[in-house]
Amino acid sequence: MFSKGALKVAAGVCGMMFLGYCVYFDNKRRRNPNFKKNLNDKRRAKDAERRTRTKGSGRSRMDSNLEKQFDAQAILFEELQSFGESMAQGDMTGCVDHLHKGLSVCQQPEILLQHIQQTLPPNVFSILEQRLSERQELQFQ
Repeated sequence: MFSKGALKVAAGVCGMMFLGYCVYFDNKRRRNPNFKKNLNDKRRAKDAERRTRTKGSGRSRMDSNLEKQFDAQAILFEELQSFGESMAQGDMTGCVDHLHKGLSVCQQPEILLQHIQQTLPPNVFSILEQRLSERQELQFQ
């Protein structure tokens, strides 16, 4: 198809174009006094954008896991506080709803259930057990 000489010439031309490209941009970089500043600004903007797009992207896996644990704990404490308020008002279905939500984010719900069983009235705890068993049935279907 092409002779060896033509391929060598084409490769040489491509090589010279690449070298010219490198020399041109190196010259442009050296002559621009704000090049490093602009480059650092672009990198910072790109990093900030990446962090806002994906939560915790610039962090290690350990940091993101800790953040998730703190979020789960905050939700759990909020639901337990709402549970207490509902209990004080006598709203048993509200109590069960708040406990159910709190248990759904809890990392060790078995331990929390043991403590709840000791403190809750038996009728409220039986409603909670029923709701949890329904949830487990839905997960396995």
